[in-house]
Amino acid sequence: MIGAAQFALCAFGGAQDVINIASAVSVTDAIGGVNAEAGLEFRNDGTIYQYTLSDGVGYSFLGTWCTPGASAVNYYMKSTVTAGSLSTDPSAGAVIAMSSTRLWKRNRTIAGTATGTITFYVYSDSGGTNQLDTKAGIVLTATK
Repeated sequence: MIGAAQFALCAFGGAQDVINIASAVSVTDAIGGVNAEAGLEFRNDGTIYQYTLSDGVGYSFLGTWCTPGASAVNYYMKSTVTAGSLSTDPSAGAVIAMSSTRLWKRNRTIAGTATGTITFYVYSDSGGTNQLDTKAGIVLTATK
């Protein structure tokens, strides 16, 4: 890792891509009467969205994890759950290609609160040896 703004050589022309997942933040969804769902979606256009079911399956823009966005498909991510659990974890500890949009989610279908704490990693290679950025302590909380 190189600091606050991470840089990686783009596979398609030698230009510098900026990799920075700092805008990934904890998400809480609290609602009564229906299921609660809180999530983070990393899109293959380089953007990050917050997801909450109480917003009527709403997505809110949080920021950009890869600039230019078109380069996002050239990168890989991994997540590790450090506390609690997730309802949806597209990585489940494995390095996955970001050629598709990925949603990490925690839901709650009965009264109470469910949480999952995640660490995200971004890599330039499918083997996960060249780490470009990381962010720990992201908490997804669903309260019904």
